[in-house]
Amino acid sequence: MLGKEKITLFGLGLMAGTFGLKLATSKTAKKAYVKTLATGLKAKAECDKMIEEAKANVDDIMAEAKLVSEHE
Repeated sequence: MLGKEKITLFGLGLMAGTFGLKLATSKTAKKAYVKTLATGLKAKAECDKMIEEAKANVDDIMAEAKLVSEHE
């Protein structure tokens, strides 16, 4: 009996895996992957922009601080 259970479970797992693969490669899933990735790329671009702005601000502060320290 235990052998049949293992074979049945293996077969069900194989079917579930095949179904999952079909689902993952479907056009609908591909559209969802593309949309999710596009959103991630937009978020990354925004983060990069904020980091560049922060670096520019730090550079300005450093330059100002050097000027102040030279004149003191």
